[in-house]
Amino acid sequence: MSTMTEGTALNKYFGGIGRLSIVLSLMLGVLAAFTSPAQAAPFAYITDSDSNAVSVIDTATNTVVATIPVGALPYGVAANPAGTRVYVANRGSNNVSVIDTATNTVVATVPVGAFPIGVAVNPAGTRVYVANGRSHTVSVIDTATNAVVATIPVGFTPVGVAANPAGTRVYVGNFNSNTVSVIDTATNTVVATVPVGAGAFPVGVAVNPAGTRVYVTNAGSNAVSVIDTATNTVVATVPVGGGASAFGEFISIGAVTHAYVADAGSSSVSVIDTSKNTVVATIPVGAQPLAMAITHNQAYVANAGSNAVSVIDTATRAVVNTIPVGANPVSVAITPNGASAYVANAGSATVSVIDTATNTVVATVRVGFIPVNVAITPDGSTAYVANAFSNSVSVINTATNAVVKTVPVGRTPVAVAITPNGADAYVANQGANSVSVINTASNTVMKTVPVGRTPVAIAITPNGADAYVANQGANTVSVINTASNTVTATVPVGSSPSSLATTPSGTSVYVTDASANSVSVIDTANNLVIATVHDGTTPVRVVTGP
Repeated sequence: MSTMTEGTALNKYFGGIGRLSIVLSLMLGVLAAFTSPAQAAPFAYITDSDSNAVSVIDTATNTVVATIPVGALPYGVAANPAGTRVYVANRGSNNVSVIDTATNTVVATVPVGAFPIGVAVNPAGTRVYVANGRSHTVSVIDTATNAVVATIPVGFTPVGVAANPAGTRVYVGNFNSNTVSVIDTATNTVVATVPVGAGAFPVGVAVNPAGTRVYVTNAGSNAVSVIDTATNTVVATVPVGGGASAFGEFISIGAVTHAYVADAGSSSVSVIDTSKNTVVATIPVGAQPLAMAITHNQAYVANAGSNAVSVIDTATRAVVNTIPVGANPVSVAITPNGASAYVANAGSATVSVIDTATNTVVATVRVGFIPVNVAITPDGSTAYVANAFSNSVSVINTATNAVVKTVPVGRTPVAVAITPNGADAYVANQGANSVSVINTASNTVMKTVPVGRTPVAIAITPNGADAYVANQGANTVSVINTASNTVTATVPVGSSPSSLATTPSGTSVYVTDASANSVSVIDTANNLVIATVHDGTTPVRVVTGP
């Protein structure tokens, strides 16, 4: 990334926040001062830059209980530890709105510097620190008086801000000076300036629970800088890959946790020892790694561009095998016992079965045309493969690695979900506007359930009683009672529902409405939408708490 001017940087990363981001702060409402039932549960405070407001959601009922007007273009939001106040940085009006959570009203508006973005509250709840992107300062607000008690010059274009657990230091990421300012909170002065590298463009800042390390995400260098708080020096720079398709998984090996990051852009997997915050291995794999699954001691990486699966020994952090599979492997699933990995090869109409003990392909199972999804039953005995272009589901017996049945379903099956007891598989047929219900004992379709137009996703409640189907073309969710396999409700939701998930308790289903920029919350007790949270933006970050 080339060097940016202040205006270019702010416009690129924050100028369109009204459409591109949402900041959600979840706070505890279990407080002595809160007496009403609605206040005895967590609340979510969501900033909406397009409407200059904060929406308050009661997460017990998933209803919007208040919409609070604040300043212009609100972005950053933080709650104090007691949960009595929420602080909102309004980058368009250069102030901070202070919300009383008991009344959900703004009780103070505090002028700060230009273009405030990041906001953090110290652990004692006595000070609020606001990063002012265009005045290159941090405003310090006394929460007792709601007045600025100090304005601290920092680096160029401060964005991220975080306080350490002791409240003695505040760390500020300065986007255009490629530094982190360290503030002594007793004197409100910068006691150290830590360079994180030319062209790094630091954005996010976080402090570990012990207060010994600060982690800084650098948008320009595709790396995380790790700062030792004792010396205020960078002790590690952890590359995290430059490809747009990068993703990661975490595994535990003994007392040490490692992060495995597959990067399609560089055709590699980086292994980070999180106890030392160092890259202990950068492992070249095949071209375009797109999917990864991990057992207790091996990671399986599907390389769509090289038609192979790379097997990484997580103990030695080395590729121990490169296994040729079919063309364009796009999905990997591992049996519950970890003994086998099933790889769907979209380009060759096959599933490769890998014995994880020997890391060899023990079977190549021909399935339908363009297999796109694999699901394995909870007992690990059967794999179900959705073949998008042959309008079928292949049923693989995992003991023999043979297709025991090819089940005709509707047109263009794209998603498979299996009930918790393993008795039934529900298949969303995108092109037929239906769901095929497969009895896994007989592997026959026992019913075809008409649903809405263009079903694209299925979620089954944890008790297995209902299947919820997102109908992208009809802007609805069909609710199928799994005992009768009939649609018992059709729930209107937002435009273009594209995915859905149930809560662990099964009391709610959350539906993302892609074109409406909203989330519909369905109460599974009555199958009604009990909340439609309009934020005017595309949600990109959600932080939850107990």
